[in-house]
Amino acid sequence: MKYLSLAVLLASCAQNSNNLALLKNSVESIVRLECQMKSGGRMTGSCVPYKMIKEISIYRIYFLTASHMLIESEPINISFYFFEDKKPYLVLDKIKVEKIHPTSDIAVLSLLSDKPVATIDINCKPIYFGQKIYSVGFPFDLRSVVDEGMIFRYHEDGLWICTAAAAPGMSGGAILDEQGKLVGIISSGPIGMIKNNGTNIPMLISQVLFIVPIWDLRQWMEVLYG
Repeated sequence: MKYLSLAVLLASCAQNSNNLALLKNSVESIVRLECQMKSGGRMTGSCVPYKMIKEISIYRIYFLTASHMLIESEPINISFYFFEDKKPYLVLDKIKVEKIHPTSDIAVLSLLSDKPVATIDINCKPIYFGQKIYSVGFPFDLRSVVDEGMIFRYHEDGLWICTAAAAPGMSGGAILDEQGKLVGIISSGPIGMIKNNGTNIPMLISQVLFIVPIWDLRQWMEVLYG
């Protein structure tokens, strides 16, 4: 699967210098999550830092991820990378699972750090058909990647479909708008078939991506810190 390089991504946004800087910063803010499976072994995914609160001389950082990452596993560390780098510049552990949504594939994690990190702004407006978006995350054994797509349609159970690419390991990663603001969390891209709205033409699910939109979950997220 071919993804966009950061240079290509930024070139496509070069008409608006403000969007360019915001999108670059947001892409580089997505982090890698490693979990210890209860059955043995480890698995990796992605998560999104979205809130940071200073507590005297230390920072409490909140992250969003896909809750299915936490089924029969525990988060053990979060790694921070510059986009397309192979080695992290910061690795943090002692992760706390703050909250798991009862019906949506989304969860909140937190940890303490003596260093501040970049967080992503949230777009609280509803997503819409045809909206241009970017998927960002960490496929297995790869550095962070990004792909361009659009919001395709609502699916079911709170999930929406977009056409940006994703791969195993990108669960919990970000769906960003053109301003680099968070509009959704990557849930999954299962194998199977769906039908396009209004047509009898099937579309392979492997060609699309399921996401959890953020706009209607903001209140649930903010309960944690007021």
